[in-house]
Amino acid sequence: MYEQIDFLGIKFNDYCNLNCKYCFETNNSRSSHSVFNKGKELVSFLKTLNIGPRLYINLLGGEITIYPNELYNLCKGLKKIERYKDTTVKIGIVTNGTNHNFIMNDLIKIISPESVKISWDGIHASEIAQTHLTDKQLSTIVDKVGHSKYNKEAMIAIAVTKDNICYLADSIQYALEQGCKKLSYYFIFNDEYSKYYNTEEFKTIFIHQLHKIYMLYNQYDFDLDNLTYMIYNKFINPDFIYDHKCRYIGKMFMVVPNGDIYPCLLLKEIDGLLDNNNDLVLGNISTGFDSKSMTNFTNLYTNLLNENIDRCIQCNHVSYCTECPLETRYIFNSYNKCISRKVIYDIEKECFDKYISRDYLDKDTKEFNLDYYSKRFLSGNQNLAL
Repeated sequence: MYEQIDFLGIKFNDYCNLNCKYCFETNNSRSSHSVFNKGKELVSFLKTLNIGPRLYINLLGGEITIYPNELYNLCKGLKKIERYKDTTVKIGIVTNGTNHNFIMNDLIKIISPESVKISWDGIHASEIAQTHLTDKQLSTIVDKVGHSKYNKEAMIAIAVTKDNICYLADSIQYALEQGCKKLSYYFIFNDEYSKYYNTEEFKTIFIHQLHKIYMLYNQYDFDLDNLTYMIYNKFINPDFIYDHKCRYIGKMFMVVPNGDIYPCLLLKEIDGLLDNNNDLVLGNISTGFDSKSMTNFTNLYTNLLNENIDRCIQCNHVSYCTECPLETRYIFNSYNKCISRKVIYDIEKECFDKYISRDYLDKDTKEFNLDYYSKRFLSGNQNLAL
């Protein structure tokens, strides 16, 4: 493990200017103004490591764009790694988009536009964000992305809960009408929402929303990341079986504001749920990796994975589920999330086969239609390159 580093996560800050109902961050952490200010130390540490040909860096908050000067300078500093290592640095962000002028006028020019994810709560976002900002103000970033040259690269990712599932398709249509070409939706899981996703009410609403979304898919030229994934699994790589061994572990690490190094953000979150709170800290960027801690973590991760993977191996969704068994076990109240995810997967699969699948089959041979696929995805959209 850690022979080559390809991915790096940075917990840039905790503070957020919104107060979303579903946020997993505590009020104490959300109000903290600590900011990652160890950019030079991080670059010095990275210079000592074997870096892969591409280094993907993801910056997370809080809302990271609240501190534009610090964020901009950090990104510029991280790009300097290319001077010392034979690598290309790709910097991505997750943001609520409220500081849209800074994002679209300054930040997006020095990071990787295709790695920009704007988390949006949809056309009635103010109800969920619990803020003085209006729906229109919270949608400004969607308008700006859609009318920019980055409309095929920056992703509008709609957070879905029981509060906004009924207008998911309308939110996607709004983004399309503004000119956005790269969209996705993702579900928020907690105890309340997970229980709701298992109700007949949810199933009925979600099926109706998917029907409307798939009609939009035939009307507009855009990439819906959720469909891209379904297409890949059904047609491009149908024999793939996901083995639940994380493709990032051992190739990435996560740095928090005090410089401590964790294997990933998820494992930082479950740190306090394990017997030994120090098992998951691998070192600090000022002193480097600690060999004993790394050995302990390798053993711990192997044991944890073996303990929690049995249910995954038996599951009939194993071929296309990418959920982490440790996340399911430790964060989302045993397997509540897993059960809900199965419900969602089944609905998506059923609707995909009903409304979309046939478009990718040759009418005569009933085999994968490469021409249709090429026209849909490979003309300006490289997400599904063969």
